[in-house]
Amino acid sequence: MPKASIISIILLTFSLISLIFSFSSYWYYDKTKVNGKVILEHFYEYNKYKTLKTLNTNSTVSTTTTTIQYYDSQDEYNNRNYLTIFRLSIAFASVSFICIAITLVYLFYQTLRKTHHPPHRLHQYIRIFFKMLILFGVLCSGISLFIFIGVNDEKKKDCLRLYSKNLCNNINTKFFYTYSYVDNSASGDENSDGLHLKQTDSFTFYAQPYIAWYMMVCATTLSLISVFVIFMGDAFDTTKLNYQTIL
Repeated sequence: MPKASIISIILLTFSLISLIFSFSSYWYYDKTKVNGKVILEHFYEYNKYKTLKTLNTNSTVSTTTTTIQYYDSQDEYNNRNYLTIFRLSIAFASVSFICIAITLVYLFYQTLRKTHHPPHRLHQYIRIFFKMLILFGVLCSGISLFIFIGVNDEKKKDCLRLYSKNLCNNINTKFFYTYSYVDNSASGDENSDGLHLKQTDSFTFYAQPYIAWYMMVCATTLSLISVFVIFMGDAFDTTKLNYQTIL
């Protein structure tokens, strides 16, 4: 059993597992701290978002509520470009998953089958096809990974589409960012998030990618390494190797 085939199978298997985790996890995350305590967290994916809200942060007893909300038609309109990035990333990740899964099945078949035949022209074409397939899968995985970095640029575009430029200047377009401020407009009354905030409260806001994006990093890295193994070790050419051994 060729070592290149075994290594490729292991790498592609873990790549598929990473992709599965990316499909079932949130892609982006932000949180708000007031006076050093987390009061609000949001987790976003292509069709819904989750909110964790912690009330009474100034007392010894805090209450955290969790809500999961699917995007309605108004959300779709207001966040058209923003959600498009999520969905494009998922779409390319899905294509990558299909390509890697098909390649993995073929590698299993080539590695485990007991009957080997002499190499012929059709087998050469099949090898070329699967090499191109896994390359395309890695390319789609990389596209999914890198286009998502522009998610906050699209968020700002949505803002500019709906509001004046002055209202959108404070939107940070960095992928990872943190900023702090004091809300001088806070009155102590309950705001739209159900929080009682004072003018002396210090805010810190964090935003960064979440589990799904990091899983895409893993999937892309593992599948890229597998491509080098496949091309350098000729993992698809098990038939030729075994035929030469028989001769």
